[in-house]
Amino acid sequence: MLVKSRIVYECALCLWTLATFIVTAPGINEKFLETTMVKSLFTCQRIMDEKTCREVLTYEIFYRLFLVITVYHFILAFILLPNFPAIRERLHNECWVFKLLSLAAISIGALYIPQHSYFIVYFSYVVLIGSSLFIMFQFFLWVDLAEALGAWVTEQQEKGSKRKTSFKVMLVLLICNSYLLLAVSLGTVAYILVVASIQNCIWNDIFIVLILGASFISFGISLHPRIRTNIQTAAVILPCAVVIFHSVFVMVLALTIQGGRGCNLEGTFLSRQKISTRVHLKSITALSLMHAAIVYECLRSSRDSFTLGLLKDTKTDEEHLSYSYSVFHFLMSTGSMYTLATLTNWYGPIINRFSQNDKSSLVGLQADWKLAQIVTMVTSCMPLLLYISFMIYAILTLDPHIQSQVLSGGSIYLPLEPKAGCEVANRKNYVESIRNGALASSGEILRVGKSKQEYPSQKQGTNLLVRCERVRDTSVFFYHFPREICQSYYGGRNGSNACTVIAVLIAKAFCCSNLDLLETDLLDESWINLYSSCIAEGNRLYDMVINLKKQGAIYLSVEDVVEEFGEMLQIKNLGFSLPVSFVSETETATVSYQLERLRKFNEKSAVIFIKDSRSGVFLFFKDGPLLFADSHPYGSGGALLVCSTNVNELVMYLAEILRVTSLKGLGALLPIYF
Repeated sequence: MLVKSRIVYECALCLWTLATFIVTAPGINEKFLETTMVKSLFTCQRIMDEKTCREVLTYEIFYRLFLVITVYHFILAFILLPNFPAIRERLHNECWVFKLLSLAAISIGALYIPQHSYFIVYFSYVVLIGSSLFIMFQFFLWVDLAEALGAWVTEQQEKGSKRKTSFKVMLVLLICNSYLLLAVSLGTVAYILVVASIQNCIWNDIFIVLILGASFISFGISLHPRIRTNIQTAAVILPCAVVIFHSVFVMVLALTIQGGRGCNLEGTFLSRQKISTRVHLKSITALSLMHAAIVYECLRSSRDSFTLGLLKDTKTDEEHLSYSYSVFHFLMSTGSMYTLATLTNWYGPIINRFSQNDKSSLVGLQADWKLAQIVTMVTSCMPLLLYISFMIYAILTLDPHIQSQVLSGGSIYLPLEPKAGCEVANRKNYVESIRNGALASSGEILRVGKSKQEYPSQKQGTNLLVRCERVRDTSVFFYHFPREICQSYYGGRNGSNACTVIAVLIAKAFCCSNLDLLETDLLDESWINLYSSCIAEGNRLYDMVINLKKQGAIYLSVEDVVEEFGEMLQIKNLGFSLPVSFVSETETATVSYQLERLRKFNEKSAVIFIKDSRSGVFLFFKDGPLLFADSHPYGSGGALLVCSTNVNELVMYLAEILRVTSLKGLGALLPIYF
């Protein structure tokens, strides 16, 4: 799913919430309830006073407004469960007019739900369940965010960024924010113990001790070397602070809706003593935490998380889990219900079961709703218990020689010098050779199709898994596709000269999308789909040209492809063709020099590379690594995707795997723009 699509959904929820804030504002709320539309749809029973009537009507309107968002996201989550990638991507990232019309239709339907007890009663139960689920999701999202920030600190320290002013400022801010969260959390607990304990609320005290105890236990377990390799202050204090702060916040939420008048915190600094559905400090804090967690979920590109990484069995093959459309919309659906519960202050409905008026049976709001008390108290404990269970599971099941990294996804460390004959459970194939021989060794693997570990790719069920192989002591890593994923053998073919068409298609797919490439054990499903679709379409277009020209197998240049398919592929322009070679007495005529020059433009772009009638494509990320994509078969395998942050190392690697041809012979680099 594109990041911008997720951001659009999050912005829509923010605007929806903002609209409800405006409706509850003093002065506006009274005028809104006096409008003709509201009066025609909602009425109050005669036994209500004017103030109660306003609160009840606001409550009912809120329930209908957020029913719309909840149902909308739930429908999207449900209909996108079937595995039809093209339909899912189009429906998620496009079709906005259709989705707006659907949202409008659901809104109209929600407003005209009959005003009786069944909707309010039953949907309030659903809201409680959905809200509790979101609180648990939110806890793990905040833990993932804290661990990701801690991992960033570790990474910057390893890169030698300690002396940079920007890094020092960020480090100080992270540490200060961590201590601030701890101070707020422990200060709140101290306040509760001092103020609420005067009322002899023994169960409150026990509940607080249990929550804080579980928080510190989780912190202690997280320091285990199989969970965390870096125990420096910056990498440890923030996750600890986040766990304690979130746990204390949910605990306070539970204590504000319990029944005992003296033990209920509703009348303290958190909110108001009287029943009200208007905005207050508790709702603002809750919604701020919620939207921050959702924004992080929208922006992160990693397909895994630190917490889910604790559940991975390192002794078995890792399943590739691409970003789930349905899970995202289910998260948004539960987030909508959590927003509703927060805005209505977790109040329950009071129903007049003896009413003779079918138009309305809601006569008041219940501040100390027993069911909400139980749900929030259980939800306070469940995320902590699950988090502790995940870490214990990881400690018991992880190989003792392997330690999880703090980064989301749980990358694996290897010993620097593994002993011969020692079986190391590492799913990346590090080529064991010295730096000068590493490129040659990996190049030999691709040329002759031999490997010390035969697992560049495999099938698991209906999914294709393409594994990462890394060239030791370099920044180069690559994904080698199976034999059936290449231009020559795709779909049962036996030979193809469509490499230039395929290279142009890969360039277009890359430049016109938000694809990212992370150094993960398994290649992202989006890249596998990209290669498969571009190879299939490239072969089809090439065959179409051959059949029209009736000339047999011919080689198509980039100019030929533009002439034949430029309009269809929306090619705007071709850059100047740059004659280059791997080895040259003139530095400006080398592949490395020209790639470095093109990289300095600092923009997402593609450059077709042609040498000895073989076409591949260099893909430039903005402020990112450099990729080389080639649809030709390599060795006994198929197509190849190579990545490196160092241009010279990437070019050396390509020179090694292509040395069956002349290194001194001229090739060409041709920028292409869409």
